[in-house]
Amino acid sequence: MRRILITGGNGFLGSHLARFFLKKGDHVGIISRSCSNIADILESITFIRHNSPGYSQFAQQIRSFNPTIVIHCAWDGGSAYNDVNNVKQFKNIGYGVELLECIDSAVFIGVGSFSEYGEISTPVSESAPDAPITLYGRSKSYFKSISKTMCLQKDIRWIWIRPCLIYGSKDVPTRLFPSTIDKLIAGKNVVLDSCKDIVDYLHVDDFSIAVYTVIESYVSGVVNICSGNEYCVRSLIERVCDEVGGCKNVTFDNTRDRHRLSSYIVGNPEVLRSLRWSPTIDIDTGLKNIIIEQKAKQVIMSDLDGLHSDL
Repeated sequence: MRRILITGGNGFLGSHLARFFLKKGDHVGIISRSCSNIADILESITFIRHNSPGYSQFAQQIRSFNPTIVIHCAWDGGSAYNDVNNVKQFKNIGYGVELLECIDSAVFIGVGSFSEYGEISTPVSESAPDAPITLYGRSKSYFKSISKTMCLQKDIRWIWIRPCLIYGSKDVPTRLFPSTIDKLIAGKNVVLDSCKDIVDYLHVDDFSIAVYTVIESYVSGVVNICSGNEYCVRSLIERVCDEVGGCKNVTFDNTRDRHRLSSYIVGNPEVLRSLRWSPTIDIDTGLKNIIIEQKAKQVIMSDLDGLHSDL
């Protein structure tokens, strides 16, 4: 039985990976500040609560768990736009080094970002050089190099996965799809930027399968985890509107555009294609499933509100 330790395992990607590997029969350990997203599997995993940054404080617990695979998802300030150029990004490098000092695992998987590639204009493959334009991308790139060297010195298999834009069930509520869908279902107004970016979206279930495929293949190095498809964000929002009831409540405002980030984010998953992996969930099906989930959630919340009012 594999023993898989996931940092940031309560997050969107980490929690999906935890459930996936549990279904595979693996022993899963999670280090995270909270367990709100994994409450349903808490009794089936080893949970280490992360109350303050750093991993040296958990060295004994990590060694006792004795992981054969470590998936390092945790990254403070990685998902907030306001933090992409905050120097606090570089603190994550030190935390990652502490984690690597605690392990002697057969496999280390670092979760990177397409921000490491910087400005691109064509689908980018794993062989492209790092050219980050944000401190978030630069700090990820630095830790990539450091973790590779440390793994080489410790004879640990090193994999650096770069997820593109992952979406799906139980995503962070403030992200584009869940927040827009939630407001549209509730009949609220939605104000977005121009949504003219060209991006690559991959469903989180396909992401989990891709990580598993890479582990099973014994591939090492950088691996892009993406669909390889190009989508205009505005066209996706319009598809969501068609499913929910129209775009009458949606405003596209180009004054809200984010100018410090690349407007083209599309990957070429060369390594995964060589392993005969391909996405199984198309974008329309994925979005429809989110809408169904959000509608069901709102019905449940409405029923609960009614129950409380009766009491």
